[in-house]
Parts: sequence; C-alpha cells; structure tokens
Amino acid sequence: MVCAECGVQVGTGHVMRCLALGQAWKRAGGEVIFLLPEGLAGIEERVRAEGLLLETLPEESGSSPDGFVRAALRAQPSFVVLDGYSFGATEQALLSAAGVRVLTVDDYGHASDYPVRWVLNQNPYAVPEMYPRKNRDTRLLLGAEYALLRDEFLPWAGWKRTIPERARNVLITVGGSDPENLSERILRSLELLPPGDLEVVLVVGGGNPHGDALRAAAVRRGAGDASNQGRPREDIGRHS
Repeated sequence: MVCAECGVQVGTGHVMRCLALGQAWKRAGGEVIFLLPEGLAGIEERVRAEGLLLETLPEESGSSPDGFVRAALRAQPSFVVLDGYSFGATEQALLSAAGVRVLTVDDYGHASDYPVRWVLNQNPYAVPEMYPRKNRDTRLLLGAEYALLRDEFLPWAGWKRTIPERARNVLITVGGSDPENLSERILRSLELLPPGDLEVVLVVGGGNPHGDALRAAAVRRGAGDASNQGRPREDIGRHS
C-alpha cells in the first residue's frame, strides 16, 4: 500500500513519484493500492489508468497522518510506503509495531527518528548523516541511483539533447498544482520580451485550480491566432 499526500496546497509530486514504485511492483506480479486524500479527480484517474487500486480518505473523516495509518492497518498490507511531509516517527512506529514493513520516502530528514525497514531519499545531497536515529537494520537508499522514474521516462534514459544557439521553444510547468497561480505570472512576464518567434507551451497540472482562467488569459493574448505574428503562442495542455 502506498500512502501519499496530495492536494491543491500539497501538490501531486508525492503521488507521481510513487507511481514509479507502483509500476515496478505491478510488473513483478504484486498488487498495489494507493491510499490518497479525496478531492483531486485528475490524480485519481492517473492512478487508475495505471491499473492500480485506489482508496480515498474522505475529507470529512480527515486525511491526517493518523487517518492514513488507521486506513492502512484496516487493509492489512505486508508493505506500506509513506510519502508526505506530515508522516513522522509516530506513524512509522505504529505501522512497524503492527508487523508492517515500511518504506519512508524522505527528502530532508524531517522525522525525529526512523523505526522503519527502508528510507529512500533520491536527492543528490542525501547522506547517511541526515538519519542518525534509525533502527539498526534500517537500510538507507540514498542518492540519484535510487531516482523514482516512471515507465514513460525509461525510453529516454540514453537520449542526448541538442541545444540550439537561440531558444525558440519554452515549456512552462509548475507541477501538479499551482495554488498561487504562478503559471499566469510567468506568462505575463514573457510579454516583456521583444517580439519574436518564441513558442510557449504551458502544461497545466491535474490539481491546478486555475485552468479556466489560464485558458482565458491565453485567448486574450491571441493564443494560436496566426494573425498575431511576432507574439508568443501559448498552448495549454492539462496533465496529471
């Protein structure tokens, strides 16, 4: 079972990187259940599209760390992956004490201790000193060697980019959500550039609450209108 935080404020990164684990476990013949807070239809569709099972925590019952633990224990899983900055030593200890083997995905050593079987930190800066209080048998999986890459990225592993002398294509994405609507601020900043043949593609995350406003902003600026020569063209696509 994968317990991952997500939401408009939290974003979708915890879920999206854990999809790589889900894909790998499914290929190995295992069954994967994602346990998520309800409310982001796009990310729920993405999980189901992978052929993975999904359970959601109703908002009224609370998607607190304690709520995740209770729901996970009811499912009686053999393994639990915890990915979220709200999961600390208490949640790890409760699951481990119940006989569940736990993998904690951790970016900066925020928990007071790590009573789990595995700790995964895929960042280049990850070092053992970030986890001084862990169980004797806890295995640290540290560094880019353990990067969580989903299946769609694997065919590009050996690709070499050709970089032109002058940039003509700009891709804008601020992740699965954008509560502060930074996307539109970036679009507006591009208007300060001198006229040219720059093509701008904005990818809007499945948890972005400003999709309609972004499309309207693109229309106001003449997105895709061939009569607006010399202006950036904004294509808006939605992804999960």
